[in-house]
Amino acid sequence: MTFKYLKFQKNPLPNEKKLLESIDLSFDKVKLYGLLKKKIKIKKSEIIISKQIFQISKNRKIYVVAFGKMANRMIACAYKLFYNIKNVKYFLISNKIEKSISKKIISYRSQHPVPGKLALKATKKLVEFLKKTEKNSILIFLVSGGGSSMLAYPIRGVSINEKIRLTKKLFSLNTEPKYLNYFRMALSRVKNGGLLRDIKTNHIFNFFVSDENEDKIEILSSGPTVNRQAQLRKKILNFLSKNKYARKLIGKKNYFEINKNLNFNKTNKRTYNSILLKNFDFIKILKKEIQTKQKVDILVSKKFYFGDYEKNLKKIEKILKFVDEKKKKIIYIFGCQIETPMEAKSEKKLGGRLQHITAELLIRSNFKNVKIVSIATDGQDYNSNVFGTLIDFSKKYNKKKISSYIKKKNTKNFHIKNKSLIK
Repeated sequence: MTFKYLKFQKNPLPNEKKLLESIDLSFDKVKLYGLLKKKIKIKKSEIIISKQIFQISKNRKIYVVAFGKMANRMIACAYKLFYNIKNVKYFLISNKIEKSISKKIISYRSQHPVPGKLALKATKKLVEFLKKTEKNSILIFLVSGGGSSMLAYPIRGVSINEKIRLTKKLFSLNTEPKYLNYFRMALSRVKNGGLLRDIKTNHIFNFFVSDENEDKIEILSSGPTVNRQAQLRKKILNFLSKNKYARKLIGKKNYFEINKNLNFNKTNKRTYNSILLKNFDFIKILKKEIQTKQKVDILVSKKFYFGDYEKNLKKIEKILKFVDEKKKKIIYIFGCQIETPMEAKSEKKLGGRLQHITAELLIRSNFKNVKIVSIATDGQDYNSNVFGTLIDFSKKYNKKKISSYIKKKNTKNFHIKNKSLIK
């Protein structure tokens, strides 16, 4: 088959290809329309959204806004759902605009995974669009991962070019996504509930497709449509005061503006929030897809590894040792967002989290029967057009050379030479 989403440096072996086909196909197995239809029910004279009942009338408009990596698919589902209803307006922000959906959808192309001038323009247009919403209107946000970079409206004193530079730097340090989004919230007028400030209506509904390991909606896309400012303010300021890299990047002047902005974004708007697809839901889809192609034992874990690099690497080694010692074929699916020790003078030298961890495991472990396919949809891996790595521990490697790449913070070059990158 031709892979729809993946590219390889080399041709995978037959058993590897089956696994990678399963990963590739899983993205299209997500039935978003059915999930949305369960939450939004349309009858002859009324519409029920998250159990809230509204009469359909000429005087009430419905606004549908989608942003993130799944925005095209999500807004296409909403368009299909509301097809027979008049007075519906659509607004889409995506890094890839699909013109085939409808001319009725106002669309702006943005950027991912690093913000830019297109993102700034799209966000300003969205703010203008939201200001026009009426008090009795219904506002539906369709939010997916990736919105953090696609929505960009920096605080006063921070230019979009500076925001790009700061974001790239934190990416290159492989900062845990949660903390990366705290940083983004701190520097943004629209994140952390900032978009709610300009909305007149109180009928605000959020529907999420989560790529966030803990499914925290205030973290997903940096929470521009979620009213959690009071809880997050302390966490954001605490992160900025304790993380030496973040503190150094923003400086004293920006810290003052950040404090001011976090207070300014306060709003009493209530939102109705619902997750259409959780992170683990996708893992279950992936598990089922693999089972249809291969007769293997598949174990999936709800446990994700965060923070401490050394501690979590030992946990991963323990899992791989268990797999290595089994006589059966086992596929073990788990997640990690460990902050890898990747400080370097240049971001160009770096490999992402998955590139670094798999290289480190090669020099630390002596497994004989283990292969690792690692996948990423964000972070420094994705930022450098890498989807993950494909590593076979049964092969012989020059561990001294790998150690040299790790020491120089240049694991991407190791994987390029080893032909172990998934694009």
